[in-house]
Parts: sequence; C-alpha cells; structure tokens
Amino acid sequence: MYVAQVVKQKKTFWLNSLKINYTYTGGILFCFLIYLMSLINAQHGGFALFHPLGLFINNVFLPLALGLVIYGLLTEKTKLRSILSTNTFEQLGKSSYAFYLLHYSYAFFLLHFYGISKIFSFSGNLDMLNYPLYFIQVVIVALLLHKYVEEPACKFIQGVGNRLQQIQPQVVSTTNYIKTKS
Repeated sequence: MYVAQVVKQKKTFWLNSLKINYTYTGGILFCFLIYLMSLINAQHGGFALFHPLGLFINNVFLPLALGLVIYGLLTEKTKLRSILSTNTFEQLGKSSYAFYLLHYSYAFFLLHFYGISKIFSFSGNLDMLNYPLYFIQVVIVALLLHKYVEEPACKFIQGVGNRLQQIQPQVVSTTNYIKTKS
C-alpha cells in the first residue's frame, strides 16, 4: 500500500538518495531471502515458516523486497519492465486467476493422468522431466479457460448489469394498493 501511495502522490521515495536500480536490487534481495529461508528449511527439517526467523523473513523482509521490485517496475524503464509489458505477458497476467484455480486442483491431477505429459513420460511417476510439461499444460488450459469461459462470462455479467441500470424502478404507492384491494 505504501508503494501505491508513493507512486500515486508522486512523492520522493526515501531511498532515492541511494541512486539504485530498485527493480533489480529488490529482485536480488528477494532471491537471497528465499535462499536464506531454504537454509532454515534444510537446517530444521521443516518449513521455514515454522521457525521464528523464517516467519520474520517471510512477513517483514520479503514484502519489503517485493515492494522495491514493484516500485522499480512502476517508475524505472528497465528491460524487465519492457518484457513484462509485452502482449504475451499481458495475456498470461489476465489468465493468472484461472491458473491459480487450476494449478493444484482436480483439473491438474486430470492433466497428470490423462495429459500429453503421459505420452512423453519415461516412467509412470511424476519425475523432474515432467514438471515443465505439467506447467505448460496448466498454462495452456488457463489461457483457454480465460478466453472461452472467463471473458464471455464477464461480458455477459456486464451486459446484465448495464440492462439493470437502464430499468427505471417503478414506485408503487401502498395507499393506492390498499384502497383498491378493499
């Protein structure tokens, strides 16, 4: 929220005096923090979020690093910004909700058992060679769901909403109704 306020109000960011590239600095910091959390994970034999240090990194430092990345993407002209501005990434962004719904749902398991990756599988198990194929399948299905389900449903709902706004409510007087009934 702070990043949005800074960008919207065109305030001077408090780190501007450092003259750093926010996008890449935040990205490197984010990757380093994920690496630290993996070390905590490996040392303690559980998820890093179950360790106080891992929880602190996750709830304080990771959002700050991500905030730097977002601020940099909004204010700097970097190669990453130009790549993320392409039509391909725009379509992937629009289909991200469908991807979110698919990636670990029943549909993902259907793709695992009946999808194209079964044809290219060297074994019947979920091995490392199949992960990219699963990812590609889910992305393709998410793009198709967005194009043929989500967009038409949105247009339909907007059309219904527009028609409902055009209908003028009729005011019915209850006194006239009571008099004519009696």
